[in-house]
Amino acid sequence: MIAGNKKKHSGRLYYTIALLAVVFILYKYLFEPVTIGYDLYYYIFIWLLPVLFGLVIYSRLLYHRPNVIFARISTFMTALLLSVVTFGLITNFLFNQINGYAADKSPALEFTCDVLDFQTSMNKQIVIFRYDDRDMSLRLPGEEMRQYRSETPEDYIISIVVRKGLFSTYLLDRYTIGKRDS
Repeated sequence: MIAGNKKKHSGRLYYTIALLAVVFILYKYLFEPVTIGYDLYYYIFIWLLPVLFGLVIYSRLLYHRPNVIFARISTFMTALLLSVVTFGLITNFLFNQINGYAADKSPALEFTCDVLDFQTSMNKQIVIFRYDDRDMSLRLPGEEMRQYRSETPEDYIISIVVRKGLFSTYLLDRYTIGKRDS
């Protein structure tokens, strides 16, 4: 009877992980505001610390067999996945809300930057540009990226209109890519 309860508990746990992962992916690709310029503080305070905190909590909750190496690895991987899709998602969502509020209070800024590269792969199409001595990237829709695939990036500039947020981030209002004036 106890083994049956453990299987039910384990099944519910993995179902919850899968559901949270789907929510995370939907939010990331459909609802998350377009933000550029993440810096080290963002990665430390919004991802690393919350995920480590969640990893400690979930590891303690899930750890049952101290002598079996597979159980340790399985527990660690499950705890890491749960931590990312819960603590990571929650802090990222809260950061985006607070960052959006801060950016709404700042004036719109327009920058014209040199395009360094157009990169395409199966799941992402990005333009890489240089702003303030930092390389930044912006994900483009696939149909827009098609027109730049065979072009020379050095012949293009990108004009972006952004609002300053927290941790050296900028929320994108709009952008245009155009040929450099010769």
